[in-house]
Amino acid sequence: MLGPDHPDALNTRTRIARGRGEAGDAAGAAAALEGLLAEAERVLGPDHPDTLATRHNLAYWRGEAGDAAGAAAALEELLADLERVLGPDHPDTLTTRHNLARQRGEAGDAAGAVVDFEQLLAYQERVLGSDNPDILTTRAHIAHWRGEAGDAAGATAAYEQLLPDLERVLGPDHPDTLTTLTNIGYWRGKAGDAPGAAAAFEELLAYLERVLGSDHPDTLAARNNVAYWRGEAGDAAGAATAYEELLAHRERVLGPDHPDTLTTRANIGYWRGEGADAAGAAVALEELLVDLERVLGPDHPDTVTTRGNIARWRGEAGDAAGAAVALEGLLVDLERVLGQDHTDTLTTRSNLAYWRGEAGDAAGAAAAFEQLLAYQERVLGPDHPDTFTTRSNIARWRGEAGDAAGAAVALEELLVDLERVLGQDHTDTLTTRSNLAYWRAEAGDAASAVAVLEELLVDLERVLGPDHPDTLTAWNDLAKWRVEAGDAAGAAAAFEQLFAGRERVLGPDHPGTLTARHNLIYWQGEAGDAAGATAAFQQLLADQERILGPDHTDTITTRNNLAYSRKEAGDAAGAAAAFEQLLVCLERVSGPEHPDALTALNNLACLRREAEDAAGAAAAFKLLLGRTLRVLGPDHPDTLRTWKGLAYSTGEAGDAAGAAAAFEQLLAGLERVLGLDHPDALAALHKLAYWRGEAGDAAGAAAAFEQLFAGRERVLGPDHPDTLNALTNIGNWRGKAGDAAGAAAAFRQLLVEQERVRGPEHRLTLATRLLLAYWRGKAGDAQGAVAALKQLLADYGRILGPHHPDTLRAKDHLARWQSKASETAGVHQSTAESSSRGASHR
Repeated sequence: MLGPDHPDALNTRTRIARGRGEAGDAAGAAAALEGLLAEAERVLGPDHPDTLATRHNLAYWRGEAGDAAGAAAALEELLADLERVLGPDHPDTLTTRHNLARQRGEAGDAAGAVVDFEQLLAYQERVLGSDNPDILTTRAHIAHWRGEAGDAAGATAAYEQLLPDLERVLGPDHPDTLTTLTNIGYWRGKAGDAPGAAAAFEELLAYLERVLGSDHPDTLAARNNVAYWRGEAGDAAGAATAYEELLAHRERVLGPDHPDTLTTRANIGYWRGEGADAAGAAVALEELLVDLERVLGPDHPDTVTTRGNIARWRGEAGDAAGAAVALEGLLVDLERVLGQDHTDTLTTRSNLAYWRGEAGDAAGAAAAFEQLLAYQERVLGPDHPDTFTTRSNIARWRGEAGDAAGAAVALEELLVDLERVLGQDHTDTLTTRSNLAYWRAEAGDAASAVAVLEELLVDLERVLGPDHPDTLTAWNDLAKWRVEAGDAAGAAAAFEQLFAGRERVLGPDHPGTLTARHNLIYWQGEAGDAAGATAAFQQLLADQERILGPDHTDTITTRNNLAYSRKEAGDAAGAAAAFEQLLVCLERVSGPEHPDALTALNNLACLRREAEDAAGAAAAFKLLLGRTLRVLGPDHPDTLRTWKGLAYSTGEAGDAAGAAAAFEQLLAGLERVLGLDHPDALAALHKLAYWRGEAGDAAGAAAAFEQLFAGRERVLGPDHPDTLNALTNIGNWRGKAGDAAGAAAAFRQLLVEQERVRGPEHRLTLATRLLLAYWRGKAGDAQGAVAALKQLLADYGRILGPHHPDTLRAKDHLARWQSKASETAGVHQSTAESSSRGASHR
């Protein structure tokens, strides 16, 4: 018998403890070593190598049992004794330093682990030399714990410095070298350098394919990392391609049904979607779903997740209704498998509501979010962030469904709770106030929206600062709703603030700054400063041509608004010149028949007419007419308006015959499209009659006025002033065409209507009697004219007085026709006497 204190007995107990630990009972190993330590200290003494070794083993198994902090504390005490007994450079002392550093890190003190490993490195470099494998390992630990301490960039730098030494000492194909390259990729990604991470894993992949082969698990893992970081670097298409290459390997090595293979297919779908191929993503995931249901079952979490992703990508591909249908089916299964209150079930309810709205069923979306709200309030509580988000969505979709007032009320109620739970300055609170302003305005209360935004801006500038994107957006919204409220000057003031902010943040030449500057100028003009707007638009135009180029959409818009502002400033000629320049640009950029070019040409024609350049206006309208006829056809409203402009400007340019021809064409189109009794057709018929007369075609004018009279009588009635005016023109133009009897007939008819409508003593009735008398005389009835004028003169004298101009005019007419009547009577008497004498002579 050796006895319990014999060294061999102590060694046996050490082996037993070690065996327990290696069998998975780390706590049992630690307990055994605690008992052994007491015996070793008593028998061998505290500084004996075996006692010190026992203390080290006890600390080790404490750490393995999950007590990293206890292990670190024990190792820290042991280290002091080892330095005293063995010295700081002894291998056991260095090993203890290493384990202390590791246990500190495992206990959550990553920064402390870095410090310990750096101290260890200093000892090792002095004792072992810089290329010793243990030193390289320590440097790897320093890099690792720097990353774990939150210094991803520092970890990356340390691994990058370590890599060339590993390649030199161990070779480029050594496992530690390849592991370091893996860590470089990992920490580059963690540090935000996704392209660098992808590059590192691509470099690693080349090594692994050469050293381990293309089908080795490590090689496949590297392929997976290359694909992932390509996607994170913004190369979604490259990520999808890399995952497709990985899939071929995994299907060959692991088989089509292996979990890693299925996960790779899921990643292909995801990155196809992120690469703007949402339809391709949906198809890939639909194919995957079939295999997931077969391999894992319909209720497996991966299967359920894939169904949710299919719905997402269907929606992103433009099939919102299909997304909603997919989510409706998924919701039924989630409620069955996970229950109505599970987080995934609630998330699916939220997504279902969203896609219903995107599919055009805003009311259905609002109702679905209201159902979700009931669950969330019960499961998460009324003050949970997700509950608040759902209330915000309810408001949004109520508004989208046409109930803007209801949306505003919902946001008012939400705002009270957000201010109570999150505070007035929380981002969600501020966003809700912005949304409240929007829906109040949409409900027709732009003034209230303005008031909300004015108060909100004070808080946004205080909380976020004047240059924060949300603050600048609020200035833009304030300007918009001031416009809706009719406050052009206030809108200009808001755009001035927005412009100043963007100029500070983005610089004067940024497109966003130029847009704000444009809006500021525009509303300054609308507020009444057309001259100032004109000058400012000229300056802006010069800058946009320099920055964006003369053919950019924004530059062209400014050129258009410059022309309008010149017009508003009273400079019609300058506006026309500006539209000429705009037209040249639009014809070059968009083509002469583009809608914008046609609009510019129309504006040019109208402004030439306004500038009293009738010939130039007619030329522009003629050019425009040819284009609109080709592009829009003869019956389009714009074509008919162009005919009208051409007809008016042609007449104003002195070409009466051309005007008549143009109005004839216009009338034909209006009659075809609107009918002859439409006000526009009757107006064109009136102008046609007028210009026929001006062109010397009195008979044609009379015929057109006859047609006009019939139309006005049908549409306006026989008593309308315009109807009677048409009858007046019939009489006038019949007379000018040499049809005195027809003129007299027209005025006779007109007289009956005037006496009935206006009364016998109305000035126009009396004037009609004068015209009737005149044309009776011209028709050969001088005696009738005299008789009519005598009666008219008596009435003029009685009604207007003997010295009224109309009375005197009637008196002149009477004298004239009395003279004509006498001449006619003399002719008749002479003829009668001749006949008598002849008879007598015979």
